[in-house]
Amino acid sequence: MLLNLREAPSTTSEVLTSLSNGTQMKVVLRSKEWTLVDVGGMNGYLLNDYLEFWTGPDGLLDPEEPDDEDGDGEEEEEYDAEYAKVSCETADKAEVFDEDSDDANVLGTLKNGIQVQVLRTTGGWCHISYQGHEGYMREQDLQFVFDGIAA
Repeated sequence: MLLNLREAPSTTSEVLTSLSNGTQMKVVLRSKEWTLVDVGGMNGYLLNDYLEFWTGPDGLLDPEEPDDEDGDGEEEEEYDAEYAKVSCETADKAEVFDEDSDDANVLGTLKNGIQVQVLRTTGGWCHISYQGHEGYMREQDLQFVFDGIAA
């Protein structure tokens, strides 16, 4: 059986490729009906009804990359905060994106003071979870909580 990887979360959207049964991929963003996945560097949407979700160690499906991608001699910093509060200094709410880019689609906004779970922080972006939904927020729009203390 083949599963169509689609350009957008719609059964009428363009098919990017077809995936064989058993293909493993990385979940980028999961919603109630559709999941944005990364399959070998190609992002697309799949219907959740046809997927089996499981959790493995971080980076399990990531290709091996050198520690210093930009060649400046410094490794990219990652934080271990488990939670953060929305704290946008320029507005009373902050945007949540479907990818870690200013050019990505805006999924919605969260008001200042809302606490989100931080799944990963790197490169100025945070992969967050809030009420069962995942997305990306700018690091500058969050105030990190370490061991129950806001930083």
